[in-house]
Amino acid sequence: MQASLIMERRAVPALASIGLAFAGTGLLLYLLGGSKKPVAAILGALTLGAILWISGNPRLVALWGFGLALPFDLSKRFGRYIEKMGGESAFRVEVSDVFLVILLFYLCRDLWSGRRAGLYVPKIAAVWVLIFGLGVISLAVGPFRLTVAHELARMLKVLVLFITFANELTTPGRMLHCCGGVLLGSLVQSVVGVIQFVRKKHLGLELLGETGAGTLRQLADESVRTERAFRAGAFMNHPNIFGCFLAIVIPLALVLALGKTSLKYKTFALTCTGMGMAALIATMSRSGWLSCAVSCTVVILVMLLHERSRKRALLAVFAAGAVLLTVASYFSDQILTRLLESKEGAMLSRYEYIDTATRMIKRKPIMGWGLNTYVWNAYQFTTAGPRRSREIYKQWLPPVHNIYYLWTAELGFVGLAAHLLLFGMILYSAFRNLKVRDQVLFAINVACLAGMLAIMVDGIFSFTWRINSIMRIFWVYAALIMAIQQWRYKDALRQKLVQPAGPAQLVLAEGPAV
Repeated sequence: MQASLIMERRAVPALASIGLAFAGTGLLLYLLGGSKKPVAAILGALTLGAILWISGNPRLVALWGFGLALPFDLSKRFGRYIEKMGGESAFRVEVSDVFLVILLFYLCRDLWSGRRAGLYVPKIAAVWVLIFGLGVISLAVGPFRLTVAHELARMLKVLVLFITFANELTTPGRMLHCCGGVLLGSLVQSVVGVIQFVRKKHLGLELLGETGAGTLRQLADESVRTERAFRAGAFMNHPNIFGCFLAIVIPLALVLALGKTSLKYKTFALTCTGMGMAALIATMSRSGWLSCAVSCTVVILVMLLHERSRKRALLAVFAAGAVLLTVASYFSDQILTRLLESKEGAMLSRYEYIDTATRMIKRKPIMGWGLNTYVWNAYQFTTAGPRRSREIYKQWLPPVHNIYYLWTAELGFVGLAAHLLLFGMILYSAFRNLKVRDQVLFAINVACLAGMLAIMVDGIFSFTWRINSIMRIFWVYAALIMAIQQWRYKDALRQKLVQPAGPAQLVLAEGPAV
């Protein structure tokens, strides 16, 4: 009764805030001459404030809000914007940063008030700092300092994200809430992607990160030989980015749908699985399909090998197979067309990009050409030559569609080794976490392990790891793995403290024998 009264009291100012926000929208549109971004920002800020007020738990709202905002390419850029791909192109504040700042505030408050004994910084952060140091060298000695600074700023931001989440996710409940937010974000994107594919048209929401009309025309012309193909990209700028994201998240939805969670959560996760698979097919991304096949196979194999989850793994095989067959039968024509009628030009251009990257690596194999500078240095190594390449590609040259070549070209074999070490340490921790006793944490850890492998497979065919949304989900998964590792250590310590005394200790407790 008291809780309901509190909610009612909070609802009044919350609803008033929402009403004022929407009422002011028309006036703002008039004063700003139809400019949408300022209106969206002000309306979003007022609505967020109202939600935080009415919830009574801003920290939990921020955790779910971050997951919801994670995939969106919605940001405000500052300073000079450099039209390029393969790395950060501007200093920016993203919509997900709002929720990250709220979580960071609570973390700092806990440290200041003594509620938290100290800050947990996983060892893999040191590897990221090493890669950051290589970027600082590029900033100091290279000619393209602004673009290097853009990437360094993003690296600092995701480091804050990683440490914040590694400290925030201290209990299985919080980890499950974090996963729920990620699934909510994927569900929104999947619904939009399916709507796009069914309607076969652009929704006109570039403000939220929808694939641009120019990119859609290019994809329609270059994807399939026999027809103009439509590929769904939701609000993630490109179908391949959307496909990679779904390949990372679908295993998480699958394991939570079959895990020891409530019926409501199972229904929610199962819905995310079905919609995610449908949207993945709608992307027409072959790299996304392959990455998802690998990640889901890893989930099933690991759960089959784990004694306590073997029955659920068999159920996962049946459930995933049923959903996949249902979705694939509906999209069978599009799948076969994409696999059998794809244009060869796209693959040939990828081989050309790899040849270009190989020449760059041979010239500077140790330290590379500089962080986030690939597209500026690649012109002189193309087969067409610098002048002709600038005429062909006009504003910017596409980066090599292989993240491993991209790392090596920019930071040399030193940078490649550092990135592989980063992934290796994360995977090692995930494998060790298979010993965790909590079944929900075991399921989350398996999904994160599969998601990391999906990113590594996708990296063979693309550079999506350097896209903001994919980099954010990478670090959220890394934080989940590290948080589960920390929980496992504490759980093992608790088990040692409550173990029954051994025979010798029992004799001493009973006193000398009579």
